[in-house]
Amino acid sequence: MINERYNEKYGIKGWGIYLPLQTISNEEYIKYRNQYKEEKDKIDFKKITEGLGVIERRKAHPSEDVITMAHEASINAFKRAGVKPADIGSVYFATETHIDEVVAATELIESLGLKSNVELINLTFTCQAGTSGIISAIREANYNNKCILVVASDTAQANIGDALEYTVGDGAAAFIIGENPVAVIKHVGNYTSNTKDFWRKPGEKAPSHMGEETVKSYKKHVVESLKNMLKECKETIHDFNKIGMHTPFPKMMEWSARADKEPVIKDNPLEELLKKGTFFEKTRIARETGSVIGNPYPVTVLITLANMLEQSRQDEKLLIISYGSGATAMSLFIETREGLQEVVKSEKTVEEFLRVKEYISPETVLDWMKFRAEGMPQFRNIEYKSEMKRRGCKTVERNNISKGEVVSTSKSLDGIFRKAMIKTPNGIVESLIAGCDLQPGTKVKPALARIEELGKNGPPFYKFIHKEDN
Repeated sequence: MINERYNEKYGIKGWGIYLPLQTISNEEYIKYRNQYKEEKDKIDFKKITEGLGVIERRKAHPSEDVITMAHEASINAFKRAGVKPADIGSVYFATETHIDEVVAATELIESLGLKSNVELINLTFTCQAGTSGIISAIREANYNNKCILVVASDTAQANIGDALEYTVGDGAAAFIIGENPVAVIKHVGNYTSNTKDFWRKPGEKAPSHMGEETVKSYKKHVVESLKNMLKECKETIHDFNKIGMHTPFPKMMEWSARADKEPVIKDNPLEELLKKGTFFEKTRIARETGSVIGNPYPVTVLITLANMLEQSRQDEKLLIISYGSGATAMSLFIETREGLQEVVKSEKTVEEFLRVKEYISPETVLDWMKFRAEGMPQFRNIEYKSEMKRRGCKTVERNNISKGEVVSTSKSLDGIFRKAMIKTPNGIVESLIAGCDLQPGTKVKPALARIEELGKNGPPFYKFIHKEDN
């Protein structure tokens, strides 16, 4: 539907996010990368930090993936919404970095302790998948009167040497949809066309894009979806207290409002805000958020929405515009309700997540990028030893691995982790072990105990991280 009004009995009950602790400064990263480039190929870091507006980015540790991050965001959302896993009837999971090409995120259902009769839907439409999940969940709630979990999680990939290398980030965001909401969807506007500005072919680890054409597509779809929404609203663009948009990089929001940026769009509502001088204040939260997390694809706009809700009061009018390359855009008119402030205070906020970080070196980031691109195992953190990562993750024993025996091992992949094939009662699994020297014939359980002991007073070590070998 181009535009529709929703039953306001159902909406956003609560939300939670997760941001990796590890942070890379783009200034430091670009200076390091320039050391290995010819003079003509070097990049002025200010073109990224000021020109695009991306100052730093969050990067997931190799022991994290889309499931572990989605788990933590979901736990935070449960706490804020005051719901239990047993209350969830459906899960919408959005990512561009699936851990399996064909199987849905069933491991998330297991880790969260959800009921076996829960419905699980995987969503993929580049960076719009998360907001599509929220709209689909509200439609479903009107039908079955259940609480629904919508979660987006991504370890955004980029080819080394591509412009995306300086903008992609990692993270997760989860929203609970149900009765007695603290924010409701009033109107939705869409705009979709067959525009191939961004793609990733089967077997490729990172996406490709059309550069300047992607910027033009973004502006066209974002503005037209907004115009479609406003056609059915009594409100004008000036009535919204806060405006958030998907930010491949924060400067793109401003470009969508500028008349000198192609394509020229007649009656552009965002241009009206720029002329009036209110654009930058209304979009402040979105621009500031995107500048310090990077672009974790479908997660970006949802973290912005969470931050906007946390800085709002009852009866405010919020505008969220998502964009998915390919291409589509969705504009959401959201209105806050009674009880919002109490819900905000009940769990860790986006701003609190942003204050807690640990800077990592450019060399480390490149190693992790190569590590993921080379088809590393999809990791599972089973034991969090770092205090900053102890955020409610449930310890999960999967496939009886602690009862297994090492069959073979590889050389260390990055100086920390080594692959190991482990024979368990459930069959052979491919694992990643850190913190001790495993040899063929080693029983896993004593090895895990040694790792746990090592982790008490030293750096974070992880029990076992693995995927099924089937």
